[in-house]
Amino acid sequence: MAAGEFVLRRVKENISVPGWGAQKNDRARTDKWLVRLEPSVEWVKGHVESLQRQAFAPLPAARPALQDPDSFPVPAEGPEPLEGPEAERADAPDIAF
Repeated sequence: MAAGEFVLRRVKENISVPGWGAQKNDRARTDKWLVRLEPSVEWVKGHVESLQRQAFAPLPAARPALQDPDSFPVPAEGPEPLEGPEAERADAPDIAF
């Protein structure tokens, strides 16, 4: 939101506030002066157009797919044996759902 045009306004609004005195646990409405910061219409339109261009920009070139699993070298002696909890899970029977 850099370099945008804004208007600073002081406005009177009727807002909800915590109660006081005998109405301590209730809410009350009262008039308060608030400060409102509003962007200019031209700036908002330009910013929305910029965001739309970014959102609908063409995607970058696709990355190559993962390597073919058959291209990984497999040791001649085979995979290392499992130890610990991994070995216990490997021996467990498959459960069909």
